[in-house]
Amino acid sequence: MHWGRKAARSARAARRSSLGLRRNRQRVRVQVAEGVATAGALVRMARQYRVSLPVLTAVASVLAEDCTAAQAVQEIMNLPQLEEA
Repeated sequence: MHWGRKAARSARAARRSSLGLRRNRQRVRVQVAEGVATAGALVRMARQYRVSLPVLTAVASVLAEDCTAAQAVQEIMNLPQLEEA
């Protein structure tokens, strides 16, 4: 999967949206959460350094529209429990 490109497209679309939308002749401001543009890059780095970041991976997947938020939460909840080091 190409997390970076999809996340960048999502970020560009979100920035355009944040400039304002018109609904019923009223200007509505949409805010974008921090990290939208960098989630894909962080997933790639985590893979490169063999670090498991399941929550970040799920967030990047939702941002890339590869799954819904509900599906991502379900996947995270079904991960095996590990003891902390």
